[in-house]
Amino acid sequence: MLNLKKMTEKEYDLYYKTLADRYIKELLSSEASDEKSVKEMAEATIQRSLPNGYETKGQYLLNVFKDNENIGYVWYGDRRGKDREAFIYDLMIYEDYRRNGFGKETIKLVEKQAKENNYETISLHVFGENEIAVKLYESLNYKPFSIHMSKEL
Repeated sequence: MLNLKKMTEKEYDLYYKTLADRYIKELLSSEASDEKSVKEMAEATIQRSLPNGYETKGQYLLNVFKDNENIGYVWYGDRRGKDREAFIYDLMIYEDYRRNGFGKETIKLVEKQAKENNYETISLHVFGENEIAVKLYESLNYKPFSIHMSKEL
């Protein structure tokens, strides 16, 4: 059985250091942009979303535990510009724990907690090339509502 625990300040500091780097890599692999502009955009987005770090109101930065072992993390919270809609900003189950249903169980725990926090809907973003994640979200009845497409010329 899994449970979610709020990150401590120290845990958040470690998380934050890797967050921008991972986001930049994802953007670079999926968008035709130069590294400098992607880096600036990623850092601005994170700062706008977490202006007060792990104490930002309406944002939940959580570690995922199986028994007493940290197996990943999830960040969800208010979706900017949307009333009573939660957004899953980041979800990671560590490599050694994948393919055991922990991602699915984590999302179900987040949905339960979001409902307890009076959210009415929850959404997320997934890059189309991440087929494993797309299948996971579809299995939980998440539906696409916008698709961005591009073509190299």
